[in-house]
Amino acid sequence: VASGSTQNINFLNSKYRTIKGQKFEDMDGDGIKENGDLGLEGWTIYIDYNSNNMLDAEEPFEITDEDGYYEFSGLVSDIYVLREVLPSGWIQTYPESGEQNVDLHNICSIEGKDFGNFKLGSLTLDKDVTITYTDSSPIMDQSFDVVLDGEYNDTIKDYSEGSKEAQFTGLLPGSHYFNEINIPDGYHFWGCFPNEDEQPQRGEVPS
Repeated sequence: VASGSTQNINFLNSKYRTIKGQKFEDMDGDGIKENGDLGLEGWTIYIDYNSNNMLDAEEPFEITDEDGYYEFSGLVSDIYVLREVLPSGWIQTYPESGEQNVDLHNICSIEGKDFGNFKLGSLTLDKDVTITYTDSSPIMDQSFDVVLDGEYNDTIKDYSEGSKEAQFTGLLPGSHYFNEINIPDGYHFWGCFPNEDEQPQRGEVPS
């Protein structure tokens, strides 16, 4: 500073930023948060600094609370990409892009940066076989082909009279149907029980 001169020095300050949101279970898998879609506890939400779609050691993360809420605080003015760690057996239904992009240049706090997930369904087909007789000999060691949603999925193999199960997992949201094809000689389709306490649905198997 020269003798007799005056200089003005400015100090700039910026308020820390905050991001809030909720992780919820999308019960019908439609990508919309609705009544009955409750929060999910213990899920990891992270800031993906390098946009590689994975949580790296240097990246900040938060664990959702008992109601599914998370919060990032102490953030500086910037653009942030938020993602979640997706456990096995779940799919993400919201946001459609798979990430939340948040611009905090002109705002200090933002809420509603939610994530929705659907837990993939499973179906157990319990095959109850009643043996018929041909020439006084029991029919044994037969297989029953099961079709789920129009595609071949599994075979139930029965070695004697009794029940066997077929498991179908990883089912996406929506309605599903199953049926039998290639029924062995000596058997016919009698009906099915959608639930244990319901009356059987009887009918013929489509060709």
